[in-house]
Parts: sequence; structure tokens; C-alpha cells
Amino acid sequence: MFVSERSTIRETKILRLSPREITIVGLVAQGPTIGQIAEKVFRSPKTVDNQISSAFSKTECSNRVELSLWAIREGLVQA
Repeated sequence: MFVSERSTIRETKILRLSPREITIVGLVAQGPTIGQIAEKVFRSPKTVDNQISSAFSKTECSNRVELSLWAIREGLVQA
């Protein structure tokens, strides 16, 4: 796989996320609970949980740690 192909794949994964999911992913990377995230974005914990699950699927991550590392690598948050 060429470098440009990897860049395109990375950009595609970010573009799959909705603006709200990008916000949620950024918050997940900071370590708060689902309830704390829900309070910050004025959504129910169930909605936040659904958005995290959607982000897992779209980024091919299987847990919050992977999602957090992905967000840092992609520049969505700073380490």
C-alpha cells in the first residue's frame, strides 16, 4: 500500500464521522465517563453510548482505548 493510499483511507474514516461523533470521540479520548460526556454535550447517556458505538464501527476500533489512540493519531485531540 502506498503512502497516498493510507492517507486517503485515514481521511475517509474521519469523513465518515458526523460532527457530533467527532466531538464525542474527542471527549472519549480525554477519559470521562459516558455520563460526564452526556452532561457536556447535553445529550442522554444512551445517545452518547450510541454515538460511541457508531464511531467504533466507522473507525474500525473495538474499544475506548483504541478509539482514543485513533483520535490522537488523526489529530482530533492532542496527547
